[in-house]
Amino acid sequence: MQVMKRYFIFLLTIVLCVQAADAWAAKKKKTDAAEPTATAPDLDDRTLKGHMFFRSLNFPLAIPTTNVGVNLGYAYVTTKFKDVQDFLVVQEDTFHAGGLAEVMDLEFAFFNRFSFEAQLIGRALAGADETTAVVYGGQGQYSAFFTPKVSLVQSESWGTCVALASDVIYDQGVQSSPAILMVQMLNNMLEMLEKIEKTQQLPDEDDIRDLSKINLKDATVTQDTLSIRPSLLIAQTLHPTFGLQAGLRYDYGIQEHISAPDEFEMDAGDPPTSIMAGVTGTFDFNPISRLHMGLKAEFDYSQTKDDDTTYDDMTLGGGILYTGRRNLDLGATFLREETKSEDVTEEYLILYLNMRYIF
Repeated sequence: MQVMKRYFIFLLTIVLCVQAADAWAAKKKKTDAAEPTATAPDLDDRTLKGHMFFRSLNFPLAIPTTNVGVNLGYAYVTTKFKDVQDFLVVQEDTFHAGGLAEVMDLEFAFFNRFSFEAQLIGRALAGADETTAVVYGGQGQYSAFFTPKVSLVQSESWGTCVALASDVIYDQGVQSSPAILMVQMLNNMLEMLEKIEKTQQLPDEDDIRDLSKINLKDATVTQDTLSIRPSLLIAQTLHPTFGLQAGLRYDYGIQEHISAPDEFEMDAGDPPTSIMAGVTGTFDFNPISRLHMGLKAEFDYSQTKDDDTTYDDMTLGGGILYTGRRNLDLGATFLREETKSEDVTEEYLILYLNMRYIF
């Protein structure tokens, strides 16, 4: 958490410095009152009724836009086992991990109503079990999206845009948990005991060192999922400085495959399905002041059904953006994601440094 706080303070300092430099440049360029003042033209692609919208992380922007975005940051996750998973994981056991997170996306709009978007999301985390403090594990995940989108309604007079989109997603997750690592260590110990029984000799230093040697391939679980995700997107301007974006989507799993060590009998079962609803509020201070800044706040909720397990996911987020150039967003986003099931609770804290360029 200290790393995230320092990271956020550093980023906020950069934004304020850029803001001050921009204000100084504007003052220097001030001319006589008789001369016409040049103003930055409004963009037609993401501006409705004077309000400039910003993209949320869980839903595409309803307005078709040609843009490229990059989010890089730090993620911290706490996984808490509420119940006994097996003989190794005790009740209320907790696992902590931290690492890198990224989101990259590219969208191309055409005919003012259509767009295609490609997106890549990745996380790489490593950590330790709280109870033992010596059992390490890690997890990695990446998701590839391809999203066609069509705008059904785009009214400048109403300040409204309604669009339909459909994500085609390939998702792969790799996890090495404390339970899997402990099983591998116990297997190594069992092999050493069998060797002692057979040879009637005590183990030497090399045999003891071999206890902690674990083949990474034999200590990981890999899950691949292919799904399609249609969604309804709405953007509504309430004031030139404030707008709302709402989204509703259904995630239908087409195919799922799980690869696990022989000690863990894991069947893929039916692919997971989920439904998500979310809303994002965006604030743009450019129309009413010289403060080149934008803010956004996001709330999303989803429920996932995976065989006999139901997961509840909730996302809370906020961001601050420098908008001195109306075709460039530069800033930071903070997210808190929580996933709950009957047995496990996962809580993600993510801080992104984000940049988006509008063509």
